[in-house]
Amino acid sequence: MSKDALYYLEKIMRFGSKNGVLSFVNLESEKNNQSAKYLKNDAEFFKDTTSFERLKYLNVGVINDHGIQSQYMKDFADKIKAYYKQKKEVKRELKDLQRDKEFWTKSSQHEVVVRVGWDINHKEVCFEIGNEQNHTLICDHSGSGKSNFLHVLIQNLAFYYAPNEAQLFLLDYKEGVEFNAYVADTALEHARLVSVASSISYGITFLKWLCDEMEKRADRFKQFNVKDLSDYRKHDEMPRLIVVVDEFQVLFSDNKSTKAVEGHLNTLLKGP
Repeated sequence: MSKDALYYLEKIMRFGSKNGVLSFVNLESEKNNQSAKYLKNDAEFFKDTTSFERLKYLNVGVINDHGIQSQYMKDFADKIKAYYKQKKEVKRELKDLQRDKEFWTKSSQHEVVVRVGWDINHKEVCFEIGNEQNHTLICDHSGSGKSNFLHVLIQNLAFYYAPNEAQLFLLDYKEGVEFNAYVADTALEHARLVSVASSISYGITFLKWLCDEMEKRADRFKQFNVKDLSDYRKHDEMPRLIVVVDEFQVLFSDNKSTKAVEGHLNTLLKGP
């Protein structure tokens, strides 16, 4: 047996039982003292043939290993793949993330926490922003669900936070495809801006307005001798402003406007 094989065998013997992996090993030689040591410490020895009588109560089968290319190994790998694929797929609906009793009950004073889905163990996953983390860039390949994530984020944020707690600014650079739903007859109450046909120049104008608004808030904080929105909320109301930009990279597609975009974004990222 190679050194690599012995190394992995030792790991299996030491930690396997804790994870439901049980092994039967025939140790014919103790030349490799280190391996024999781990086997003796972490295994129960069958010292004679009568000891194997204890195995007759186990529902086990014997399968000879013919190498990694054997049909058995392929079938085994396929079963593992199918199992984890099924575990990974979580088919639930948006309403499953919403608790009717909590409608418009959340406070944005310290942060915004929004339920956005489930992990592979079917535990709820939350999107958090506003405490230590104030900005988020969402990246992945086409068709991975980025836009769907944004819809879940927007709708659940509007469900749990009242308009006086959180206000939304939605800029759509995907040719108006994604955010059209929020300018229908039943407009989103939290939306102060929904731009479904955004131009780069319009985006720059909005970023400048946002920088100016940030400065106004900073001046307001100084008047009350507080450092941030969380402290200011102890004295007066002030909603959090949440900006969502779909296809954000389009803002950098015009070389003439890139410096202006970068300048405003750097100001926003640094804060007052």
